[in-house]
Amino acid sequence: MPILVLAEDLPEAHNRVSLTGTMERDGLPGVKIDYRISERAQKSLDFGLARAEEVLMAAGAYRTVRVSPAPLTGWHLLGTARMGEDKRTSVTDARGRCHAVPNILVADGSLFPTVGAANPASTIGAVALKLADEFAEDIA
Repeated sequence: MPILVLAEDLPEAHNRVSLTGTMERDGLPGVKIDYRISERAQKSLDFGLARAEEVLMAAGAYRTVRVSPAPLTGWHLLGTARMGEDKRTSVTDARGRCHAVPNILVADGSLFPTVGAANPASTIGAVALKLADEFAEDIA
């Protein structure tokens, strides 16, 4: 019986999406994802896994096996154009407008400075709708 443990993965300076410096077939620069789980996130996962093992043992399991984090799933890449008021630590303002170029709007998960341990799709949709409504007001 598998039990999946999810934990919030806070922003870390060493986790980033960057350009590779090589051109792809479409003529655009390649991208590279650098990711390493933080000590805090690992401790959170270990705590959750220990509780999961307790549940399984209490239910009658005689052996448990831990599997490395999300071996067969993808990741939600968030925070690459984070929303905030400080131009030094964010890319957009609270309305999704880029600080450097105000006529560029961002309305996806890259706005999130962090996310909980659940699929962010509904929140991304809600934020995109909110920003679209605000944009429609601006141009009306």
